Amino acid sequence: VYSPKLKRNIRLFSDLEYENWVLIETNPKIISFCEQPLEIKDYIDGKLKKSILDMWVLYDDNTEQFQEVKYQSQLLDINSRSSKQVQFQKQWCLKNGYDYIVRTDTEIRKNKVYLDTLKQVIGQVRNSTSINDKDIDQVLKIIRYNKITLKNLTKITDFSYTYIVTIICILIYNGLCEILNKDMSICMETEVIFNVKV
Repeated sequence: VYSPKLKRNIRLFSDLEYENWVLIETNPKIISFCEQPLEIKDYIDGKLKKSILDMWVLYDDNTEQFQEVKYQSQLLDINSRSSKQVQFQKQWCLKNGYDYIVRTDTEIRKNKVYLDTLKQVIGQVRNSTSINDKDIDQVLKIIRYNKITLKNLTKITDFSYTYIVTIICILIYNGLCEILNKDMSICMETEVIFNVKV
């Protein structure tokens, strides 16, 4: 799949890794990442153990983090292969001074509607070559102080609904605006607002 953030194709090895990537790709605080970045090695009980980490991410505050993506059900048995792998990775990261988290389906898929919206955001950003910066600025000025529906944005700007959706997707991707009701797919009634956390 193509990553607009990295400007290259990336390889993911499961649906869950893909969905985790969607959250990484659309998180404006993450400035870079790498899939399957490192094979780690260490001796446990006199035996060489190896494991490949699923994801490395770099945040805008220069903190780094390794991530492992697993289904929650794989981690229920502490003696399972997945649990042992996670424990090994966690110990290696701790020993080597890296932040490490396990991202499970429970967390990644907690809002499937919003996850689908973020997939749409990536698709729009990937295909948004004909968007005028002045039009983006015009929409930003409108949403800066007020929440507004996409329907009303089309009326105020006189832009087509499709064009507004593309602009809003670009703004979401760049962390400049957010959808207020994340339990609703993008539609005419979707309300957006300027992201004051920027």
